[in-house]
Amino acid sequence: MNVNKIQFILSRFKNKKKLFNEIKNIYLEKNNLISFNKSIPKKMDTFNKYDDLITKRIKYLLSVGFPNDIKNKIINALFKKYITNDEKDFAEKLYLNINELKEIKKLGNEIGGHGSKHLKLEYLSYQKQIEEILNAKKFLIKHKLINNDYWSFCYPHGSYNSKSIKILKKLNASCALTIKEGKINRKSPYEFSRLDTNKLRIY
Repeated sequence: MNVNKIQFILSRFKNKKKLFNEIKNIYLEKNNLISFNKSIPKKMDTFNKYDDLITKRIKYLLSVGFPNDIKNKIINALFKKYITNDEKDFAEKLYLNINELKEIKKLGNEIGGHGSKHLKLEYLSYQKQIEEILNAKKFLIKHKLINNDYWSFCYPHGSYNSKSIKILKKLNASCALTIKEGKINRKSPYEFSRLDTNKLRIY
């Protein structure tokens, strides 16, 4: 998935400014500087708070800032250049397979939905959100990993809006997790907060 490709590309650059400039140069091969600058918003609140500004800009541009055809071209070019040409083999080693998921469930863990393409829901139309959430649910039901009338969802990137909640209710989701920190409020089951493991200490 693009979200993982972006992380692996970022891991190859100690100097994130260098990567930003490379993205910019690929973009400018067929587009202009004005449109590039307009693609960068002043605020990017939905990204990891531990990222520096240049990393936030890179993640924004490659996830929602550029049109799909442009961002896919840039991500694929950088992934091929810095990570691997054999995307299929890389994916098979990276992701859990169905049998592994079933084993995790068998051991008493819950498997929940997370969108079929890991897209930021708040940027999608109502219909596109339905497709993202429903396709994920269908996949999990097909492999007997969730119950049709009782299942959980975790918002990709912590991104959602009122449309997302409406869809989850309609599809019988029992609850949904945000990336907000804190104890859960049972009165808001589709906006559960959670604890950040980066802040937990193990003694």
